[in-house]
Amino acid sequence: MRSDDEKKYLEFKGRVFGDVLHDMIYASGGDQYAFGKQTGINNVMLSNFIKHKKYPGLVSLHKISQVLPREQQEEFVLYFHNPEVRIMCGRELKKRGITIPYSYTYYDKRRSYTGMFEEVDEHILGTLQLQGLFKYLTGEEKKALKSMITGYIVNRNKEMRKMKLLSEAGETDAV
Repeated sequence: MRSDDEKKYLEFKGRVFGDVLHDMIYASGGDQYAFGKQTGINNVMLSNFIKHKKYPGLVSLHKISQVLPREQQEEFVLYFHNPEVRIMCGRELKKRGITIPYSYTYYDKRRSYTGMFEEVDEHILGTLQLQGLFKYLTGEEKKALKSMITGYIVNRNKEMRKMKLLSEAGETDAV
């Protein structure tokens, strides 16, 4: 771990958290995995922070601030823990075209698994990634969908192979 003398001051005020974290990771001289080991935050969480899918809580802010000089650690935590800064970050991300910044933060943990079969809001379902959508399917539906997807891929690949063979045959005839 670096000594306080080697740590560089970081300008973070007025910036979005994910951008600041990205700069911190690469300024630390390593990659995301090394930064994760240094701070004790797993790689998935760091990725969610960088991609603006999750906003850090107090514990994460304290862990991340460890890589900053001692004089700047408390200021960093207080700044990003401020609700007004979180709102400012959300506005900035919406200006950039991110429709739902910090989407994982708004996940309703009270919703039970059985409630997933009752969701009819297309907007909510549309914001989910593919893994999240599969949670809304029964086991039989997952098997049927997997079968349809594999069938589609096989047919597409056969057609692509035919097209490639035809194009290769056409190229050799032209020469």
